[in-house]
Amino acid sequence: MEKIESTIIFEIMGKPKEHVDETIKMLVEKLGDEKGLEIKQKKIAEPKAIEDKDLFTSFADVELELDSLNELLGIMFKYMPSHVEISSPTSMKINNDSLNVLFNELMRRLHQYDAVVKRVDLERGILFNRLKQVDPNFEKEIREALETQIKKEKKKTKKKSKK
Repeated sequence: MEKIESTIIFEIMGKPKEHVDETIKMLVEKLGDEKGLEIKQKKIAEPKAIEDKDLFTSFADVELELDSLNELLGIMFKYMPSHVEISSPTSMKINNDSLNVLFNELMRRLHQYDAVVKRVDLERGILFNRLKQVDPNFEKEIREALETQIKKEKKKTKKKSKK
């Protein structure tokens, strides 16, 4: 299979500004160390303040050449870019063996993430029950905080849809 040319975009948000800048640069540098890919071009934006928040945001636009579709899938799972675009080849012919490898890698990673989620959910349940023993009002306070958050999100969604 021929090489794959792809553009990926990473976005990061946090504080302080220096940390955001260092982190996005470190992410792109770490990406460049991956086997099976070459960074052809990169553009890292200067962190900008987010209006009405004490946070900063930055992005990196990275053009890659990858050895295979499987390499791209691995990058997607490992780095979770916000956007992926394949520019070349414009069409691909893939045989069953390659497709099987791709799908099995996809399933392996999904099972890995599922195991992490189940473990975190179990640990959360244990901690939640212990906190309820220490503070019986804890559950009620959590529920109220979640309901407040949901209402805020609905208001934001309504405002955005009106624009």
